[in-house]
Amino acid sequence: MAESVATPLQLTAGVGFYAGNAIAANTNLSNNIASYNALAPIANLLYTINAAVSNVSLNISDNTIANLKTLGANVSGNYCPALGDSVPSNIAWTVGNTGYTGTIASSASTYLGSGDFGKFAQAFGAAQGYLTLTNGIILSAVNANSTDYLGPTFENMTDLITGGLTLVNPALASFGADLALDGDLFALDNIEQFGTPAALLQQLAIKGNMLNGTTPCVTTALKAQGLTDGAIAALVNNDVQSLYNPNGLTPNQFDTLQKAAYPALTNVTGDCLQNVLDILDCTLPNIETMADLLDPVKIFPTSYASLTLPTPDGPVLIYDVDGNVNSAVEPILNSGSLTPVGCDQLAKIIPAANAAANRALQLAFQQVKGISNTTVPKLAAILQ
Repeated sequence: MAESVATPLQLTAGVGFYAGNAIAANTNLSNNIASYNALAPIANLLYTINAAVSNVSLNISDNTIANLKTLGANVSGNYCPALGDSVPSNIAWTVGNTGYTGTIASSASTYLGSGDFGKFAQAFGAAQGYLTLTNGIILSAVNANSTDYLGPTFENMTDLITGGLTLVNPALASFGADLALDGDLFALDNIEQFGTPAALLQQLAIKGNMLNGTTPCVTTALKAQGLTDGAIAALVNNDVQSLYNPNGLTPNQFDTLQKAAYPALTNVTGDCLQNVLDILDCTLPNIETMADLLDPVKIFPTSYASLTLPTPDGPVLIYDVDGNVNSAVEPILNSGSLTPVGCDQLAKIIPAANAAANRALQLAFQQVKGISNTTVPKLAAILQ
């Protein structure tokens, strides 16, 4: 079905064009003016003004005629236009010989082209153009000064112009510096797995150009926890059931492998850890085990205190003043008000505090528009 782009006013005007009838003022306006002019005092006043103007022999002065036209407009500074057919003298409106009401009717006819469709079309087009231009300016000004325009997505103009990055961490310079130290520690196009052992192993395999496995020393640590080559390949390849992978592991089976992998990461230290850091181009200080790379306090050493969880009621700090995970974060994550819900499953794999913080950061990163189209190093460069 075709959609019309004509407004109701344009359709009304179009009917008049089609019928060949002049566009006249609203009937109610005309009737009300006629009723008002028929009132005895007004009718007599209009008759007097017309007689004074049209009969030169009466020799009525211009000053007297002007006083008749503005009767009640200014009585010692007290305005009472109802005494006559006028408007207050402090209003810029020139009243003609037909009085205030006659001037209204005359103006209405003029605005509508006085029966000339060409004049009306020009006036209408100019009015439409002015309306569109002015409304655009007004709306822009209102929107720029209104948090309602930002809706639930952005809390303020800072969040808006940063694309929501200040909802992850308002301390952008420190945050950028930490991201620069992170290097390729995590992938922003795989943010839904942020802070999981599988995500770390997958990133290591990608950056190390390793197929179906990981570095030899990390493999040794994983096998020491009972993980087979097949299990390691499943973690590295994210072999979880999905629409495109119906034969993959169930989420519970995959999480069981992750749970076994986490202790292995705590045993990756020394030269093996340095090898991992080199592959990931990670220069973070104070990293003692590979498991530290799943701890936000360790991977955002200078800005973790200002990391936030965006919520419908505004951002909530992930860490309190003592450097512990804010006690309000886990209830919010498990309340069902945010998607994805909860952090309990992740807490079965890694320490509960890290699970809550990582889930909160996952949500914070995901609300940034286009975050998956960049990388941590590029984002770091922008923020710095």
